[in-house]
Amino acid sequence: MASGSVNLMQIKKMLSARRNYRNFLLTDLANSIFCNLVLDRLGAGAPEAQAWCSVIQEGAMADKPVDTEGARADLRFGNQYFDRWFKQDLRKQKEETFSQVLKYTEQARKKDPSVTLQVKSEEGEVKQVTPDSLAAAIHLAHGSYEAFNAETGAGRLRGREHLHKSIAIHPMPVAFADLARAYLSENDRAKALEIANAGQQQYPDSFEIRQVLDMMKSHEELGAKPSNRRVVMFVLGALLFLGGFVVIYVADAIRGAQPMPKAIFVVAGAGWVLGILCFFLAVKRRPQE
Repeated sequence: MASGSVNLMQIKKMLSARRNYRNFLLTDLANSIFCNLVLDRLGAGAPEAQAWCSVIQEGAMADKPVDTEGARADLRFGNQYFDRWFKQDLRKQKEETFSQVLKYTEQARKKDPSVTLQVKSEEGEVKQVTPDSLAAAIHLAHGSYEAFNAETGAGRLRGREHLHKSIAIHPMPVAFADLARAYLSENDRAKALEIANAGQQQYPDSFEIRQVLDMMKSHEELGAKPSNRRVVMFVLGALLFLGGFVVIYVADAIRGAQPMPKAIFVVAGAGWVLGILCFFLAVKRRPQE
């Protein structure tokens, strides 16, 4: 125990001046090894040892060189990819551009977490971009695109996850509004209301969030219920599809020795086509349903 106390006093003395412990902070690996040795000697449960190792780790982060100009260059590339995202139409192109924005944003954050970039929009408006604001903006744009345009439930889920990430990184009123609408489109009114209320608490003057709340209140006052369109279309499709077979069966029963008229096949075929169309419309997702 005495030996452990001596070692801890030596560590404290070494950390008292930055010039005395800077040599120990050469790499993340050396930093990790040094902390493991301390904890192994004094016991991982020793709170004082844990605290001093935290100091060492924070010092290591502080001593990492900052490359502000390199970070700003990466942030500029990321912002240019962000602008390109809005000009692309194909889903694959948007996915690739989305990844590029996140890549350059993360590179900028590693070089200088506090870097900023002044950019001017086409309307002449100057705004300040940071790694967090750019990452949140691309998650918002891409998330809204997927949440409202993806044909599969998994795609729409990914969109909502991107919107959640946008809010977690850098909250914006429009992100709360779009996420609430995304849940509404999935008939999850309770979650939509939860998101909208959370957004209103942070941004009580937001018109975007107020619009969503007013829309939900209006639907509630009108007694709006979840749409049964899909059920109706499924039933109608089944009736039309089976009707085609019924027409042929009945015509065959009454035709006797006469050949089957072509009109019967036309009527039956029309029933089958309309039935398949109804099945398609039942499966197809309608926005804001």
